[in-house]
Amino acid sequence: MKVGLVDMYGTQIEGTFFNEAAELFDPCIHENKVYLFSNGCVKMANKKFTSIKNDFCIVFEKNAQIIEVVDDGSIAAQAFEFCDIKMIQEVQQMKTLDVCGIIAEVSDNEMVNLRKGSQKTRKYVTLIDDSGCAISLTLWASMCERITEVDMHKVIAVKGARVSEFGGKSLNAADDHSSLFPELGHERCHQLIKWYGDLRNKEQHSITNFRNLTLMQKGDHDDA
Repeated sequence: MKVGLVDMYGTQIEGTFFNEAAELFDPCIHENKVYLFSNGCVKMANKKFTSIKNDFCIVFEKNAQIIEVVDDGSIAAQAFEFCDIKMIQEVQQMKTLDVCGIIAEVSDNEMVNLRKGSQKTRKYVTLIDDSGCAISLTLWASMCERITEVDMHKVIAVKGARVSEFGGKSLNAADDHSSLFPELGHERCHQLIKWYGDLRNKEQHSITNFRNLTLMQKGDHDDA
């Protein structure tokens, strides 16, 4: 089990639980709650598999002490390290990151057959930002219901999007590693809303004006 932790200074670090510790603490830790953590072991972080920009992580064994405390409002519910879409072309496959963009296109839901023989709902969302680039974000399962055509031209933040290299660069978002934040009240979101409003007022807007990092055809995407 992995958890993303943030303190009152906005500093993020990843907490990892293995085996018995994961089974013990999984029922006790909930998103957007505040806890005191004790008896963790600080180790170097494997940045290949996390969007949290910290050189270290904390590993908790079953002897750790984790106590829920009253939320006094001093800690933000989420902290973000947003990556411009243009910069995603330099990011390795399977790495997770935070991205914020304007929704330029939304596909219909579709059912796909996965490699393991099961089926899952999939939807494609094209994001653009002020770096002049676009990228395809693939939503899986219940996340497909979070974004519809009604959300076109609105801003969305994605925490923990996973990078894929099928057909250029693309992003995956699934419940087990990602969170969606439509119209988040973050400074970066406000910047993009203003930029996009100015863009639409000054010129005829078209997705073709952006360099798309995703070159794949629909239906060729890998699993979440």
